[in-house]
Amino acid sequence: MGKIDIKEVIEDKNSWFNIKRIHSAVGNVDEPIKTFDIKNITKANLKTLSSESNRVFEANKLLKHFDDIKLIESGEDVYLNHMFCHKGFLSENPSFLNVTLSFNPFDSIRRIEDIDYFFKYYYEYSKSFLFVPNVMPLKSGIGIQNYINFVNESKRLLAERNNKPIFMPISINFTAQEINQLLSNYVSNENYYFWVDFEGKAITAPRIARLKIISTFLKNKGIFDKVYVHSTNIKREILSNMKNDLSASSDILASLCGINCIGVNREPQRYFAAPSAPTNELVAHKSRLFNKDTYYYEKLKVSVPEKDNKTKNSLLLKQEIHLQAENFLAELDMTKYIVKKPMITNENSGALLEALSKSTRVIQRRF
Repeated sequence: MGKIDIKEVIEDKNSWFNIKRIHSAVGNVDEPIKTFDIKNITKANLKTLSSESNRVFEANKLLKHFDDIKLIESGEDVYLNHMFCHKGFLSENPSFLNVTLSFNPFDSIRRIEDIDYFFKYYYEYSKSFLFVPNVMPLKSGIGIQNYINFVNESKRLLAERNNKPIFMPISINFTAQEINQLLSNYVSNENYYFWVDFEGKAITAPRIARLKIISTFLKNKGIFDKVYVHSTNIKREILSNMKNDLSASSDILASLCGINCIGVNREPQRYFAAPSAPTNELVAHKSRLFNKDTYYYEKLKVSVPEKDNKTKNSLLLKQEIHLQAENFLAELDMTKYIVKKPMITNENSGALLEALSKSTRVIQRRF
Protein backbone atom coordinates (compact mmCIF):
# COMPACT_ATOMS: atom_id res chain seq x y z
CA MET A 1 0.00 0.00 0.00
CA GLY A 2 1.22 3.48 -0.82
CA LYS A 3 2.54 5.88 1.79
CA ILE A 4 2.51 9.59 2.55
CA ASP A 5 5.93 10.50 3.93
CA ILE A 6 5.32 13.10 6.66
CA LYS A 7 8.71 14.76 6.96
CA GLU A 8 7.90 17.40 9.59
CA VAL A 9 4.97 18.52 11.76
CA ILE A 10 4.69 22.09 13.06
CA GLU A 11 1.78 22.78 15.41
CA ASP A 12 0.28 26.01 16.65
CA LYS A 13 0.07 26.08 20.45
CA ASN A 14 -2.83 28.54 20.44
CA SER A 15 -5.04 27.08 17.71
CA TRP A 16 -5.65 23.81 15.87
CA PHE A 17 -3.75 24.94 12.78
CA ASN A 18 -0.77 22.78 11.84
CA ILE A 19 1.60 22.25 8.94
CA LYS A 20 2.57 18.75 7.86
CA ARG A 21 5.35 18.77 5.29
CA ILE A 22 4.89 15.73 3.08
CA HIS A 23 6.25 13.82 0.14
CA SER A 24 3.67 11.74 -1.73
CA ALA A 25 2.07 11.14 -5.11
CA VAL A 26 1.10 14.83 -5.19
CA GLY A 27 4.76 15.87 -4.80
CA ASN A 28 6.59 17.73 -2.04
CA VAL A 29 4.15 19.96 -0.16
CA ASP A 30 5.07 22.30 2.71
CA GLU A 31 1.64 23.68 3.62
CA PRO A 32 -2.02 22.62 3.72
CA ILE A 33 -3.29 21.62 0.27
CA LYS A 34 -6.34 23.17 -1.39
CA THR A 35 -7.76 21.10 -4.24
CA PHE A 36 -9.51 22.20 -7.43
CA ASP A 37 -12.83 20.64 -8.44
CA ILE A 38 -12.42 18.53 -11.58
CA LYS A 39 -16.08 19.06 -12.48
CA ASN A 40 -15.47 22.80 -12.86
CA ILE A 41 -12.15 22.64 -14.71
CA THR A 42 -12.19 23.49 -18.40
CA LYS A 43 -9.23 23.75 -20.76
CA ALA A 44 -9.67 27.53 -20.66
CA ASN A 45 -9.74 28.05 -16.90
CA LEU A 46 -6.99 25.46 -16.42
CA LYS A 47 -4.66 27.92 -18.14
CA THR A 48 -5.35 30.48 -15.40
CA LEU A 49 -3.80 28.04 -12.91
CA SER A 50 -0.63 27.47 -14.94
CA SER A 51 1.59 29.50 -12.57
CA GLU A 52 0.32 27.75 -9.44
CA SER A 53 2.53 25.17 -7.74
CA ASN A 54 1.18 22.01 -6.08
CA ARG A 55 -2.00 21.89 -8.17
CA VAL A 56 -4.13 18.96 -7.04
CA PHE A 57 -7.49 18.08 -8.61
CA GLU A 58 -10.38 16.34 -6.91
CA ALA A 59 -13.81 15.07 -7.90
CA ASN A 60 -16.60 14.11 -5.53
CA LYS A 61 -19.40 11.77 -6.48
CA LEU A 62 -22.68 11.28 -4.62
CA LEU A 63 -24.43 7.98 -5.40
CA LYS A 64 -28.06 8.02 -4.30
CA HIS A 65 -29.21 4.53 -5.30
CA PHE A 66 -27.71 1.07 -5.52
CA ASP A 67 -28.62 1.09 -9.23
CA ASP A 68 -25.92 3.76 -9.67
CA ILE A 69 -23.37 1.07 -8.82
CA LYS A 70 -25.08 -1.67 -10.85
CA LEU A 71 -24.97 0.46 -14.01
CA ILE A 72 -21.17 0.56 -13.79
CA GLU A 73 -20.91 -3.17 -14.47
CA SER A 74 -22.20 -2.84 -18.03
CA GLY A 75 -21.33 0.80 -18.66
CA GLU A 76 -19.75 2.00 -21.90
CA ASP A 77 -16.52 4.01 -21.79
CA VAL A 78 -18.34 7.33 -22.22
CA TYR A 79 -20.63 6.54 -19.29
CA LEU A 80 -17.75 5.37 -17.09
CA ASN A 81 -15.68 8.47 -17.86
CA HIS A 82 -18.66 10.63 -16.90
CA MET A 83 -19.46 8.55 -13.83
CA PHE A 84 -15.92 8.81 -12.51
CA CYS A 85 -15.37 12.45 -13.57
CA HIS A 86 -12.51 11.68 -15.96
CA LYS A 87 -11.00 14.49 -18.03
CA GLY A 88 -8.14 13.47 -20.30
CA PHE A 89 -6.53 16.92 -20.38
CA LEU A 90 -5.83 16.61 -16.63
CA SER A 91 -4.00 13.30 -16.98
CA GLU A 92 -0.56 14.78 -16.17
CA ASN A 93 -1.78 16.33 -12.91
CA PRO A 94 -2.18 14.80 -9.42
CA SER A 95 -5.85 13.96 -8.95
CA PHE A 96 -8.22 11.76 -7.02
CA LEU A 97 -11.87 10.85 -6.62
CA ASN A 98 -14.02 10.23 -3.56
CA VAL A 99 -17.48 8.70 -3.40
CA THR A 100 -20.32 9.18 -0.93
CA LEU A 101 -23.25 6.75 -0.71
CA SER A 102 -26.56 8.03 0.61
CA PHE A 103 -27.94 4.48 0.83
CA ASN A 104 -27.01 1.42 2.89
CA PRO A 105 -25.24 -0.99 0.49
CA PHE A 106 -26.08 -3.94 2.77
CA ASP A 107 -29.75 -3.44 1.90
CA SER A 108 -28.83 -4.72 -1.59
CA ILE A 109 -25.80 -6.99 -1.12
CA ARG A 110 -24.71 -9.63 1.39
CA ARG A 111 -20.98 -9.17 0.99
CA ILE A 112 -18.64 -6.58 -0.50
CA GLU A 113 -17.34 -9.00 -3.13
CA ASP A 114 -20.73 -8.69 -4.83
CA ILE A 115 -19.65 -5.24 -6.05
CA ASP A 116 -15.95 -5.98 -6.54
CA TYR A 117 -16.24 -4.57 -10.09
CA PHE A 118 -17.12 -1.15 -8.64
CA PHE A 119 -13.89 -1.02 -6.65
CA LYS A 120 -11.83 -2.13 -9.65
CA TYR A 121 -13.09 0.84 -11.66
CA TYR A 122 -12.83 3.16 -8.65
CA TYR A 123 -9.17 2.19 -8.24
CA GLU A 124 -8.31 2.98 -11.86
CA TYR A 125 -10.05 6.34 -11.94
CA SER A 126 -8.57 7.71 -8.69
CA LYS A 127 -5.02 8.48 -9.70
CA SER A 128 -2.97 9.73 -6.72
CA PHE A 129 -4.87 8.60 -3.61
CA LEU A 130 -7.67 6.13 -2.88
CA PHE A 131 -10.67 6.99 -0.73
CA VAL A 132 -12.79 4.27 0.82
CA PRO A 133 -16.41 5.37 0.13
CA ASN A 134 -18.34 7.07 2.90
CA VAL A 135 -21.91 6.00 3.71
CA MET A 136 -24.05 8.88 4.99
CA PRO A 137 -25.30 7.60 8.37
CA LEU A 138 -28.32 9.89 8.67
CA LYS A 139 -29.59 9.33 5.12
CA SER A 140 -28.81 5.61 4.87
CA GLY A 141 -29.69 4.48 8.39
CA ILE A 142 -26.54 2.35 8.53
CA GLY A 143 -25.40 1.58 12.07
CA ILE A 144 -21.84 2.17 13.25
CA GLN A 145 -20.94 -1.53 13.30
CA ASN A 146 -22.21 -2.13 9.76
CA TYR A 147 -20.40 1.04 8.71
CA ILE A 148 -17.15 -0.31 10.17
CA ASN A 149 -17.71 -3.64 8.41
CA PHE A 150 -18.32 -1.86 5.11
CA VAL A 151 -15.23 0.38 5.26
CA ASN A 152 -12.92 -2.40 6.47
CA GLU A 153 -14.02 -4.76 3.70
CA SER A 154 -13.90 -1.99 1.09
CA LYS A 155 -10.36 -1.15 2.12
CA ARG A 156 -9.40 -4.82 1.83
CA LEU A 157 -10.56 -4.87 -1.81
CA LEU A 158 -8.88 -1.56 -2.66
CA ALA A 159 -5.62 -2.66 -1.00
CA GLU A 160 -5.17 -5.66 -3.31
CA ARG A 161 -2.05 -5.07 -5.43
CA ASN A 162 -2.26 -1.38 -4.58
CA ASN A 163 0.49 1.25 -4.47
CA LYS A 164 -1.67 4.26 -3.57
CA PRO A 165 -2.26 5.69 -0.08
CA ILE A 166 -5.75 4.76 1.17
CA PHE A 167 -7.89 7.24 3.12
CA MET A 168 -10.54 5.93 5.51
CA PRO A 169 -13.85 7.87 5.78
CA ILE A 170 -15.29 9.71 8.77
CA SER A 171 -18.80 11.12 8.41
CA ILE A 172 -19.07 14.52 10.09
CA ASN A 173 -22.55 13.44 11.21
CA PHE A 174 -21.34 10.70 13.54
CA THR A 175 -21.63 11.31 17.27
CA ALA A 176 -18.55 11.79 19.44
CA GLN A 177 -18.86 8.22 20.70
CA GLU A 178 -19.15 6.86 17.15
CA ILE A 179 -16.15 8.90 15.98
CA ASN A 180 -14.03 7.48 18.80
CA GLN A 181 -15.23 3.95 18.03
CA LEU A 182 -14.44 4.39 14.36
CA LEU A 183 -10.99 5.86 15.01
CA SER A 184 -10.19 3.06 17.45
CA ASN A 185 -10.93 0.58 14.69
CA TYR A 186 -8.82 2.47 12.15
CA VAL A 187 -5.82 2.90 14.42
CA SER A 188 -5.90 -0.73 15.57
CA ASN A 189 -5.54 -1.68 11.89
CA GLU A 190 -2.74 0.89 11.38
CA ASN A 191 -4.82 3.15 9.15
CA TYR A 192 -3.42 6.67 9.47
CA TYR A 193 -4.94 8.57 6.53
CA PHE A 194 -8.50 9.86 6.98
CA TRP A 195 -11.02 11.84 4.99
CA VAL A 196 -13.77 13.76 6.74
CA ASP A 197 -16.94 13.99 4.66
CA PHE A 198 -18.95 17.10 5.54
CA GLU A 199 -21.85 15.84 3.40
CA GLY A 200 -22.82 19.37 2.34
CA LYS A 201 -22.68 20.86 5.85
CA ALA A 202 -20.95 24.10 6.81
CA ILE A 203 -18.12 24.36 9.33
CA THR A 204 -19.97 25.58 12.39
CA ALA A 205 -19.68 24.95 16.15
CA PRO A 206 -20.94 21.31 16.22
CA ARG A 207 -18.63 20.28 13.39
CA ILE A 208 -15.66 22.23 14.77
CA ALA A 209 -16.20 20.25 17.98
CA ARG A 210 -16.13 16.96 16.06
CA LEU A 211 -12.89 17.92 14.33
CA LYS A 212 -11.41 18.67 17.75
CA ILE A 213 -12.56 15.23 18.93
CA ILE A 214 -10.62 13.67 16.06
CA SER A 215 -7.45 15.67 16.80
CA THR A 216 -7.66 14.99 20.54
CA PHE A 217 -8.04 11.24 19.95
CA LEU A 218 -4.96 11.20 17.69
CA LYS A 219 -2.89 13.17 20.18
CA ASN A 220 -3.93 10.97 23.09
CA LYS A 221 -2.86 7.92 21.07
CA GLY A 222 0.50 9.55 20.29
CA ILE A 223 0.05 9.19 16.53
CA PHE A 224 -0.72 12.77 15.46
CA ASP A 225 2.57 12.97 13.54
CA LYS A 226 1.65 9.86 11.52
CA VAL A 227 -1.78 11.04 10.46
CA TYR A 228 -2.84 13.03 7.39
CA VAL A 229 -6.42 14.36 7.19
CA HIS A 230 -8.39 15.44 4.15
CA SER A 231 -11.82 17.09 4.38
CA THR A 232 -14.27 17.65 1.56
CA ASN A 233 -17.89 18.28 0.53
CA ILE A 234 -17.94 21.40 2.69
CA LYS A 235 -20.75 23.91 2.25
CA ARG A 236 -19.20 27.08 0.85
CA GLU A 237 -20.79 29.58 3.23
CA ILE A 238 -21.92 29.34 6.84
CA LEU A 239 -25.31 30.86 6.03
CA SER A 240 -26.32 31.74 2.48
CA ASN A 241 -28.74 34.65 2.31
CA MET A 242 -29.50 36.01 -1.13
CA LYS A 243 -30.43 39.41 0.32
CA ASN A 244 -27.06 40.04 1.99
CA ASP A 245 -24.06 41.36 0.08
CA LEU A 246 -21.67 39.50 2.41
CA SER A 247 -21.78 35.82 3.39
CA ALA A 248 -19.46 34.35 5.99
CA SER A 249 -17.07 31.79 4.54
CA SER A 250 -17.22 28.23 5.82
CA ASP A 251 -14.60 26.49 3.66
CA ILE A 252 -11.67 28.72 4.69
CA LEU A 253 -12.12 27.49 8.26
CA ALA A 254 -10.99 23.94 7.43
CA SER A 255 -7.27 24.69 7.67
CA LEU A 256 -7.84 26.61 10.90
CA CYS A 257 -9.48 23.49 12.35
CA GLY A 258 -6.34 21.43 11.70
CA ILE A 259 -7.19 19.89 8.32
CA ASN A 260 -4.16 19.10 6.14
CA CYS A 261 -5.88 18.92 2.74
CA ILE A 262 -8.97 21.02 2.01
CA GLY A 263 -11.24 19.60 -0.65
CA VAL A 264 -14.10 20.78 -2.81
CA ASN A 265 -17.48 22.27 -1.96
CA ARG A 266 -20.90 20.69 -1.95
CA GLU A 267 -24.17 22.37 -1.19
CA PRO A 268 -26.69 20.40 0.91
CA GLN A 269 -29.26 18.23 -0.80
CA ARG A 270 -32.65 19.91 -0.99
CA TYR A 271 -35.81 17.89 -0.48
CA PHE A 272 -38.10 20.85 -1.03
CA ALA A 273 -38.42 23.55 -3.64
CA ALA A 274 -36.19 26.54 -3.01
CA PRO A 275 -37.93 29.94 -2.83
CA SER A 276 -38.24 31.46 -6.28
CA ALA A 277 -36.03 34.42 -7.13
CA PRO A 278 -35.28 36.44 -10.24
CA THR A 279 -32.63 34.72 -12.36
CA ASN A 280 -30.22 37.67 -12.18
CA GLU A 281 -30.39 37.68 -8.36
CA LEU A 282 -29.77 33.94 -8.19
CA VAL A 283 -26.80 34.18 -10.56
CA ALA A 284 -25.33 37.07 -8.55
CA HIS A 285 -25.80 35.08 -5.34
CA LYS A 286 -24.02 32.01 -6.70
CA SER A 287 -21.26 34.12 -8.24
CA ARG A 288 -19.96 35.51 -4.97
CA LEU A 289 -16.20 35.81 -4.72
CA PHE A 290 -14.03 35.04 -1.70
CA ASN A 291 -12.29 38.06 -0.16
CA LYS A 292 -9.05 37.03 1.55
CA ASP A 293 -8.92 40.26 3.56
CA THR A 294 -12.32 39.79 5.19
CA TYR A 295 -13.11 36.03 4.83
CA TYR A 296 -16.52 36.94 3.44
CA TYR A 297 -17.95 35.86 0.10
CA GLU A 298 -19.02 39.06 -1.66
CA LYS A 299 -21.55 39.73 -4.40
CA LEU A 300 -20.09 40.99 -7.66
CA LYS A 301 -21.55 43.68 -9.86
CA VAL A 302 -20.85 41.51 -12.89
CA SER A 303 -21.36 37.77 -12.60
CA VAL A 304 -19.09 35.21 -14.27
CA PRO A 305 -19.79 31.69 -15.57
CA GLU A 306 -20.35 29.25 -12.71
CA LYS A 307 -17.40 26.95 -13.48
CA ASP A 308 -15.01 29.89 -13.81
CA ASN A 309 -16.34 31.39 -10.57
CA LYS A 310 -15.84 28.17 -8.62
CA THR A 311 -12.34 27.67 -9.99
CA LYS A 312 -11.45 31.28 -9.17
CA ASN A 313 -12.71 30.86 -5.60
CA SER A 314 -10.64 27.70 -5.16
CA LEU A 315 -7.60 29.61 -6.38
CA LEU A 316 -8.27 32.46 -3.95
CA LEU A 317 -8.67 29.99 -1.09
CA LYS A 318 -5.44 28.22 -2.06
CA GLN A 319 -3.58 31.52 -2.11
CA GLU A 320 -4.99 32.50 1.28
CA ILE A 321 -4.05 29.15 2.82
CA HIS A 322 -0.51 29.79 1.55
CA LEU A 323 -0.57 33.16 3.35
CA GLN A 324 -1.87 31.47 6.50
CA ALA A 325 1.08 29.09 6.44
CA GLU A 326 3.56 31.85 5.64
CA ASN A 327 2.36 34.05 8.50
CA PHE A 328 2.20 31.13 10.90
CA LEU A 329 5.82 30.17 10.20
CA ALA A 330 6.86 33.79 10.79
CA GLU A 331 4.94 34.19 14.07
CA LEU A 332 4.26 30.58 15.17
CA ASP A 333 0.84 31.87 16.23
CA MET A 334 -2.05 31.68 13.77
CA THR A 335 -4.37 33.65 16.01
CA LYS A 336 -2.34 36.83 15.47
CA TYR A 337 -3.11 36.50 11.77
CA ILE A 338 -6.77 35.55 11.75
CA VAL A 339 -7.90 38.27 14.17
CA LYS A 340 -7.23 40.66 11.28
CA LYS A 341 -10.09 39.04 9.34
CA PRO A 342 -13.41 40.74 10.19
CA MET A 343 -15.51 37.62 9.61
CA ILE A 344 -13.54 35.66 12.20
CA THR A 345 -14.06 38.22 14.94
CA ASN A 346 -17.55 39.38 13.95
CA GLU A 347 -19.27 36.04 13.33
CA ASN A 348 -21.55 35.04 16.19
CA SER A 349 -20.26 37.89 18.36
CA GLY A 350 -16.75 36.46 18.54
CA ALA A 351 -17.78 32.90 19.39
CA LEU A 352 -16.19 31.61 16.18
CA LEU A 353 -12.80 33.00 17.19
CA GLU A 354 -13.04 31.26 20.55
CA ALA A 355 -14.04 27.99 18.88
CA LEU A 356 -10.96 28.13 16.65
CA SER A 357 -8.62 28.81 19.58
CA LYS A 358 -7.25 26.26 22.03
CA SER A 359 -7.56 28.74 24.88
CA THR A 360 -10.65 30.68 25.94
CA ARG A 361 -8.88 34.00 26.30
CA VAL A 362 -10.49 36.81 24.34
CA ILE A 363 -8.18 38.45 21.83
CA GLN A 364 -8.55 42.08 20.96
CA ARG A 365 -9.46 42.88 17.38
CA ARG A 366 -6.62 44.21 15.27
CA PHE A 367 -7.83 46.15 12.29
